[in-house]
Amino acid sequence: LAIRPVTAVRHGLGAMAAGDLTARVEVSSGDEVGQMAGALNQAAESLRSTVASTAGSAAALAAAAEQLSGSSE
Repeated sequence: LAIRPVTAVRHGLGAMAAGDLTARVEVSSGDEVGQMAGALNQAAESLRSTVASTAGSAAALAAAAEQLSGSSE
């Protein structure tokens, strides 16, 4: 039985659900559980990248709004 890999995937999902997008699950096989672990790692990386990009866009927008506010005064 593949209890340990399934538990690792569950822990990885729990970490992601708690907001930890840096957690990774070790992929040690090519079976269905290994494929799930790989997909989980890809999803976490994709979300981390999206969050970082969104944060960068928000910072740029805030800076632009501050400049506009300063110009209008």
